[in-house]
Amino acid sequence: MQKYSPTRIINMAKISIATNFLLALAKIALSIYFSTFYYFMYAIYNIGIIVSKVIAIKQYSKDEVKEQEKEDLSKFHIIGIVVLLASFAFLGYGVFRYLQPEPTNYGTIAGVTIATITVVELYFAIRGLIITRRNKEPMLIAIKLVNLVSAITSVALTQTALLSFTAAEFTTAAGIGAMVFGALTSVIGFYMLFTNKIYKM
Repeated sequence: MQKYSPTRIINMAKISIATNFLLALAKIALSIYFSTFYYFMYAIYNIGIIVSKVIAIKQYSKDEVKEQEKEDLSKFHIIGIVVLLASFAFLGYGVFRYLQPEPTNYGTIAGVTIATITVVELYFAIRGLIITRRNKEPMLIAIKLVNLVSAITSVALTQTALLSFTAAEFTTAAGIGAMVFGALTSVIGFYMLFTNKIYKM
């Protein structure tokens, strides 16, 4: 299987930062248009992805520094904290939406728009996973795990888009999805926060 160079991985990560920024803006617009906090939560998650990748790229791009391994581990833990915070917010909102469903009917045009956004996001997330799958450098591992988090949340949003075509009141199911996927990404965040073996992965 092809192994991508670190330079290509970093360049793709930079492109995905711009993509996530545009996706965050689109979700904020959807949140305002439909007067719902649901898509704003996804926008917050995109911002978390952006922050995580910026930290990883800045650390990877540094010249040789003293105690590089210790500094890499510190940044790896910080990225884990960012992932955890976004995951907890996502999980908490899922619980809230499950307990207090929000009647919503997006209609065909809005549903197609949401589905298009999620397909684009899922493509870039999976693409990022493929590109980083065989690289073992700490910050590239961090980018790989952040890509995995992004893919998981994209699946959750895809679920929402599909449900919007078939049900007028679907936020209970969407809330369950947010709880499940938020819990999964929390596991990744906890791993990144507490692991001390990034050079052995």
